[in-house]
Amino acid sequence: DQYSLRFFLLLMAILLLGVADAFLTLYHVHVNNAEELNPIMDFFIGVSPKVFFNVKYILTALCLTVLCLHKNLPIVKYLLGVVFLIYFVIVVNHIYLFLVIV
Repeated sequence: DQYSLRFFLLLMAILLLGVADAFLTLYHVHVNNAEELNPIMDFFIGVSPKVFFNVKYILTALCLTVLCLHKNLPIVKYLLGVVFLIYFVIVVNHIYLFLVIV
């Protein structure tokens, strides 16, 4: 299979947004006493920030790998667009909260 540069950049952008979400979530939880709304990820934050980050990164990377392997299915491009949009909105919200609270 050959992957276009656009497809690769979309995958990397989603992964980068996932990393940003993890770091910003940890920041807000530890500095601003925010709560993680996802109960599974909240459990991992309780274990340790490193475990939370690793689990979040691995889950995001695995899901992107599965989508990458099925890139020729029409729904995959739609799903990647939706995932990108969701992560983008989450990260923008994190940044907004960071600017408003600080």
